[in-house]
Amino acid sequence: LDDYSDGSSDELSVSPYQRSSNSCILWDTAEDRIRSNLAKWRQSHTRARGQSSTSETAVSHQRRPSGKMTRKSGRTVSTAGTDADRLSGPSEDEEQSEAFLVGEIRHTLEHSQGGDSAAENVILEVNSLKHAYNIMIDDLYFLLTKAILDVTRTKCPTSDSPNKVDKESVRAFVTEFKTQLTRFEVVLHAYFGQSTQASRMCLQALEDSACYNPLLMEASPYLMHAMYDADLITEEAIWWWHAVVEHQIKKNQLTLVAD
Repeated sequence: LDDYSDGSSDELSVSPYQRSSNSCILWDTAEDRIRSNLAKWRQSHTRARGQSSTSETAVSHQRRPSGKMTRKSGRTVSTAGTDADRLSGPSEDEEQSEAFLVGEIRHTLEHSQGGDSAAENVILEVNSLKHAYNIMIDDLYFLLTKAILDVTRTKCPTSDSPNKVDKESVRAFVTEFKTQLTRFEVVLHAYFGQSTQASRMCLQALEDSACYNPLLMEASPYLMHAMYDADLITEEAIWWWHAVVEHQIKKNQLTLVAD
């Protein structure tokens, strides 16, 4: 075990996480890409609507090269502040983009009735969402994992106290999660398929969800074990994830000491 741990440290030194200029966790990058893709999608549709509106309005409503036409007023709006707005932080819509995409995939999963034909339909619908919202494949792994967790949450009764987690709640959640993994086995294997990168994104999605949900935090070791048994994550990815988290903890400790 010690030898393997040492090997993981060497891998960490050349991992994408280590090479990142900001040393950010990989799921943060995934969120940024999701927000950016959704923003581009909204901008392209707004631009298309503006062009359609321009063709129907008077010639006096001309677009300036440096701006874009809004559909409501037909006036030119400067886009010079776009970069500054992005640097100042994500908008409310961008903050909700991940929740929106997870919800879309979750609804697709919930509407399936089981069976091979249903699995094929789910795969087609998920692929349609991927292309419609220009979702990168790494982000799709991330979102699909979160969608399965969301489906599990909707099937499990919630505790009266969200901050208090008992063993029965954890056991019920893990049992239901295994049921959902079995139900969507064909769909999940079509995307994950023992891919190292898919495994890493799956673990990052679990980590992200657990950070904001006490029940998931308590259940996460068992959920990880269930995903490993279902051949959704690899042992190599687990060691990689452990090394990344350990490195981040040490870095945070050094930052606290320096402050």
